[in-house]
Amino acid sequence: MAPRDYLAEKRAGAAGHCPVAMIVGCADSRVPTEIIFDAGIGDTSNGRVAGNVVDYDLVGSEDFRKRLDEVHGAQRRNRMDHTTSAEFVVPKESKLIACCCLAILSSLYVVGAMNHGVLRQMVQTLPLWVPIVLGFRGSEFAKWSALPCLTIWLATMVLIWLLGAAWVYVALGQFSLADLALTLIVGAASTAGFVVALRWRTGVRPFSAGAVVLSFGALQFLTLWMSLSLSITRR
Repeated sequence: MAPRDYLAEKRAGAAGHCPVAMIVGCADSRVPTEIIFDAGIGDTSNGRVAGNVVDYDLVGSEDFRKRLDEVHGAQRRNRMDHTTSAEFVVPKESKLIACCCLAILSSLYVVGAMNHGVLRQMVQTLPLWVPIVLGFRGSEFAKWSALPCLTIWLATMVLIWLLGAAWVYVALGQFSLADLALTLIVGAASTAGFVVALRWRTGVRPFSAGAVVLSFGALQFLTLWMSLSLSITRR
């Protein structure tokens, strides 16, 4: 069953609903139709009666609901015609994730520019463009595409600092203090995005979420490996 935030669905349905079907179910408290059919609040219209008997009262009630929905739907469409695109609200979590990914991407581009070339960083950050675009568009898939990328970048920064590799590169003249500062920015942005992603509850089905996580995890590893290849490193 898909994880659901019933409080959020309740708030979303306050302005109206559009059930896809009517379900006649038993009045028994042990057979809630929404849970049985893995449906959310507002997805179905339910008629519950002992014995699952459909009579004129039940048919009349459903007919009245449909007519009332048609009236409310026409009113909502009329209001939508006068609504500007600026009034559509993008979830704050998706925007935060997009901003964190953009901060990582920008920091790595600056690192490349300071070292006379951004080709390696362009390859490394290719997967980050997807959660950036999805995040600013308000898509719930922004979480699942960003999560593996943020995890990998956070782990990379932690390893650099724990192993002391950053100070070794400074001693060898391959890292500047600005480079060190940018690694901190990448680590902080990765941490912030990771926390936001973990706390954001989405309605994406587990199979779809898992497939996206595995795909982007593999893609991020692939781009990192490609960026470290000999042909790119020399440019």
